[in-house]
Amino acid sequence: MSEVKRKRSAREKKGPGSVKTIIDIMSEVKRKRSAREKKGPGSVKTICSKKVVQRLEKKRVERRKAHTAAVASSRKAAEFMLPEESGYLEADEGEATADISQDDIVKLVDIQSAHKHFTLSLKDFGPYTIDYSSNGRHLALAGSRGHAAVVDWQPKKLKCEFNVMETVQDVKYLHNETMLAVAQRQWVYIYDNEGIELHCLKALDSPLQLQFLPHHFLLACSNAKGYLSWLDVSIGEKVAGFQTHRGRLNMMVQNPGNAIIHLGHSRGSVTLWSPNVKEPLVEVLAHQTAVRSLCVDKTGRYMATSGADRKVKIWDLRKYRCLHEFKVPAGPGSMHFSSQGLLAAGVGNSVLVYKDTLVKPPTQAYMSHVALGPVRKVQFCPYEDILGVGSSLGFESLLIPGAGEPNFDSMEANPFQNKKQRQTMEVKQLLDKIPHHLITLEHESIKKVRPEDAVIEEKNRIPKKWLKMHYKPSKSSMESKRRWELRGKLAKEKKERTKKYEEAKKNPAPYDPLARFKFGG
Repeated sequence: MSEVKRKRSAREKKGPGSVKTIIDIMSEVKRKRSAREKKGPGSVKTICSKKVVQRLEKKRVERRKAHTAAVASSRKAAEFMLPEESGYLEADEGEATADISQDDIVKLVDIQSAHKHFTLSLKDFGPYTIDYSSNGRHLALAGSRGHAAVVDWQPKKLKCEFNVMETVQDVKYLHNETMLAVAQRQWVYIYDNEGIELHCLKALDSPLQLQFLPHHFLLACSNAKGYLSWLDVSIGEKVAGFQTHRGRLNMMVQNPGNAIIHLGHSRGSVTLWSPNVKEPLVEVLAHQTAVRSLCVDKTGRYMATSGADRKVKIWDLRKYRCLHEFKVPAGPGSMHFSSQGLLAAGVGNSVLVYKDTLVKPPTQAYMSHVALGPVRKVQFCPYEDILGVGSSLGFESLLIPGAGEPNFDSMEANPFQNKKQRQTMEVKQLLDKIPHHLITLEHESIKKVRPEDAVIEEKNRIPKKWLKMHYKPSKSSMESKRRWELRGKLAKEKKERTKKYEEAKKNPAPYDPLARFKFGG
């Protein structure tokens, strides 16, 4: 009883209101809630104990460490799987790499690489032109006397072989190895990988050279009449065609960087063409003699040209300036850049491969080889240290160490793809197709967007009375304006005369034989 009295006296000393009832507590909660609502969202702070904060921070640190370890391991795997440099051929002191023959290389390499060196003796239907598929797995051969073949060249498996019974100028794979275009004597024909004729493209007549633009699904064709054409193979329609007025177009290559077509001419000039402009975008006087061959590297920044003057020139396409030049034994009839920058040139019966041509003029060849006969075309196989040589007596596959790209992107071109992956890639390519009107010399300009102020300024610069008219004035605006004003005036007078004639026809006046003798009436 004494303890109860003591607690009661303590409460009485504190005064009334010191004991909180349930009503007081509820009112206090409502007051705090209303105060928080007045402050607005975001003002309420969750109160976490120190232990909870420490636990969350510890989890964040562990997560960050795990991510760092995963990145480090992936970098090590990338360094192991994707070597930065490919191996090149090195010679001993006092020796040159050009003196090492193909037989010596075959003896020193492994069995799998040695099987990639082979020779096809085809003496009856040459000379042969060649083309590798985009993934480097398949090879197309076409002889000028009508023989054509498709080969899976690594296992040496012949897919198909046929004879078109007329002259063949060129052969080119389309978006994958299932379709190829053959430039025959009169038109361009499309065949599948079994040799069955699918289409006859009569819009491309008298063809000489073919180039396929994979990102735009365009087949470019140059013919013997100086006409350059582009055909969209996805819809089968011709999108552009221009007369170059420069004679027979025997040399044509594409720029992989911007899809511009490069043409070499007999007067020593090289012209750059787009399907959106009827005139050449750029014309470069490359040689004082006729251009024999030309090629562009995979970056689209450098171009190599050869002329009858036995000179090979390296051009910087960003400045259209000749970097350097060097002499060869004769004018190369065919040249090609590898993915690593090696330059192969077919000179008569010989094949010369040069190294570091984009950096400095070479003093000697990196490798050399004597072909079966006069070389018609040389081409490096993608993702392989292989150089294909088509000559008048057949085909040769040469081992060129350091030529291929060791790090391939399977999303771009997969050498090991199966049928399902090929079909998926074909659908993806069609979905990612770029319209042909976006082909420009400066491919970086596609990323730029015109500011809104420039569009408004251009609209304000056009006279308002021109905007009312339903025609587009030409470049010479003053002459066009006068011409259209005169046409409008003549059309107005003709309309008035027609109206008067119709009214007179409806309400003819009585005939008066003396009307022509009356004056002023």
